[in-house]
Amino acid sequence: NEYSGQLSDRKPEAVRSHLGRGLYAPPEAFPHVLLQDFSNMAAVQQGMKNLGYRGNVPNPKAEGAVVSLHTNLAKYMGTGAPEAMK
Repeated sequence: NEYSGQLSDRKPEAVRSHLGRGLYAPPEAFPHVLLQDFSNMAAVQQGMKNLGYRGNVPNPKAEGAVVSLHTNLAKYMGTGAPEAMK
């Protein structure tokens, strides 16, 4: 499979949806990692409906730049820094 492990310069060929609502790419046109993400979506969405789910928490190591951006943006806009979840 030309998509496994690396991005290809070849763009997926879009096909018309059977519902007539636009175009979509067939599953085999996506990289393996995205297909794994797509297959997990139903379970993730079900977990988000769990009463114990309190919201998304960013990974401080991998998403430190995102946390910093939101903190500085909130300060700039005068809305205060994001608050820790309880």
